[in-house]
Amino acid sequence: MGQLTLRSIAFSELLGRDLGWTLDKLTLNHINLLVGKNATGKSRVLNVIGNLARQLLQGELRTMNFDWDVVFEEQEVSGAIKTVRCELRAVDGKMEYERVSIDGVVQLERSKAGILKIKAVQLNQEISYRPSSSEVATVSRRDELQYPFLNPIHEWATAVRSYHFGSQLGKDNFGIGVQKTSSIVQIPEVDDSNEDQVVPIFDRGRKQFENTFVQAIIADMGSLGYRLSSIDISEPSNLIIKAPVPLPGKLGAIGVQEEGIQGTYHQNSMSQGMFRALSILVQVNYSQMANRANCILIDDIGEGLDFERSSKLIDVLREKSRNSRFQLIMSTNDQFVMNHVPLEEWSVLHRNGSHVSVFNKDNAAARFEEFKFIGMSNFTFFETDFANSAVMQECETVTNE
Repeated sequence: MGQLTLRSIAFSELLGRDLGWTLDKLTLNHINLLVGKNATGKSRVLNVIGNLARQLLQGELRTMNFDWDVVFEEQEVSGAIKTVRCELRAVDGKMEYERVSIDGVVQLERSKAGILKIKAVQLNQEISYRPSSSEVATVSRRDELQYPFLNPIHEWATAVRSYHFGSQLGKDNFGIGVQKTSSIVQIPEVDDSNEDQVVPIFDRGRKQFENTFVQAIIADMGSLGYRLSSIDISEPSNLIIKAPVPLPGKLGAIGVQEEGIQGTYHQNSMSQGMFRALSILVQVNYSQMANRANCILIDDIGEGLDFERSSKLIDVLREKSRNSRFQLIMSTNDQFVMNHVPLEEWSVLHRNGSHVSVFNKDNAAARFEEFKFIGMSNFTFFETDFANSAVMQECETVTNE
């Protein structure tokens, strides 16, 4: 079995109800930028992908109502590519429909009657079950021998990483060192999928990859214009911690030494923009080196950074994605970010009430290509609603014919 790459996703929840919401089919490539006006649904789309991953890690329902239709590509060691489609529907807290197919051949299917049929490889036959209505069989029926086709779906879900660039990204989270060897504070292991746990993630990275990891972060920060000579974990300076009980060890924070500045300053003293960039680079470098991510989601990329540094950060992330196994999906409504990312990597979101439609080079290729010859900035493509108006005009023409 090979690695899965997310190629398209359609989603709806609470259909026909007051809070219903629908996302049309969103096609994805290796590098993607979701653009749209405020409240269009960019963050929500990224959350949908993140929630899908979390549901595929749990054998029981996480939410009451949803309908996912997801297509992956699976590249095997031989180089062959398969299409894996996963459909999941829950209504009022009960699984109503479920199907997994490979190249159009159904491997697992649950009917509305509640009967699950699944192909057992070793037994070379189809087996029928009546699982619990709250059981997600795509997760719970994983088996290396009988149902190996389910494992890549689970592996994809374990390797999705989600970051909210407009948030703290762990700036106000420190580590507690329970031991001390030489001058290094040892931080206990944590879940590296938690975007707030950047201190323990940095600690894990330097232990596993030593100076290679640290120098990669220093080099990436240098690309953004932050000239650092060192990065380490130590007790934060000029910070008073009041705790109801004594701490079990020393407080550990990420500290940097910057060229031309004496001494070390820690994360609590960094600007929010600088720390967000540092946190993202720590976590992405770790995921890349440890082979822990195949799909990285970044909401509001570049938020809080000036144009030059925002652009350079995007360049670094896009280059890492091109040279690595991870798919990159970012979102923005920032003019400078839009102008820096090629149009062919865009997906433009439009919301009409509770319905979100998508325009990109897959469903509006001619219009995207046409805009290149106009000679205007990418932001103009967004600002003038070029994709939507052009596609709608095309649809009307076809209808009239």
